[in-house]
Amino acid sequence: MNISELFKNSFKYPTKDWGKVLILGLLIIGLFILMIISGISLLFAQAIPIAIIFVIALIFAIIVGLIYSGYGLSVIRETIFNKNVAIDDQEESLPEFKWSENIVDGLKVLVLNIVYMIIPVIITLVLAYALGVFSEFASINQSLNIYNQTGAYLPNSIATGYMVSNGYAVAIVNTVAAILSVVFSLFAFIAMAKLAESGKLGSIIKFREITDTISRIGWGDYIVWFILLYIIVVVISFIAALIIFIPIIGFIIYLLIIPPFLTLFQSRSIGLIYNEADN
Repeated sequence: MNISELFKNSFKYPTKDWGKVLILGLLIIGLFILMIISGISLLFAQAIPIAIIFVIALIFAIIVGLIYSGYGLSVIRETIFNKNVAIDDQEESLPEFKWSENIVDGLKVLVLNIVYMIIPVIITLVLAYALGVFSEFASINQSLNIYNQTGAYLPNSIATGYMVSNGYAVAIVNTVAAILSVVFSLFAFIAMAKLAESGKLGSIIKFREITDTISRIGWGDYIVWFILLYIIVVVISFIAALIIFIPIIGFIIYLLIIPPFLTLFQSRSIGLIYNEADN
């Protein structure tokens, strides 16, 4: 399966069961409703209801996030275990929801994300410290506090000086953070497929097997797939965002369809590119 066929298959995949797409969308809608209720409670300054609703919303948000990640992992698993069906483009249904299993899988994906993002985060923080980003932030914050206490205006020279002296450092830190995030994501996607296939967390740190899998796929093909995946997700998100401009119903349609569609599209695509290692 070439890359264009792979993305075509991934794009069609969510349309095979709109019911499951809508179920995932309803979870997002439910979370959005809780946020609205929290906002209304905040307007009326009801401290106890705000605290209760906030806790409920937070717990629900965590559960929804775990279900999304876990169900995405089940899509990757089904794609890997039914690779012949995927290759022949036979009729294939989306996996059933298994809520407790989806949540457990979601926790595994959370651990995977922590493992693969902890090094970029640490390197970024160390670099920011070495370049004096934190000290500059502390300095400007101290200056702001002094001028706020005295009621004076912060001179433009101080603000301009901060941006000039610290702007390059922040740009360097952000660039390095973005590059590290991309590099580690390359390995994290295959690690996720390994996790889906084995079900064991230990598989996500078998770096030799992960790099061997990418080598069998072909580094060039894999990097092209990775870049195109992000481009497609960004383009779909941008075009779909235009729906939001439809009064009231547009935002609801967006939440109901786009996040679950992109989750299923990406998960299917990860499973298919992983299968290419055996072709």
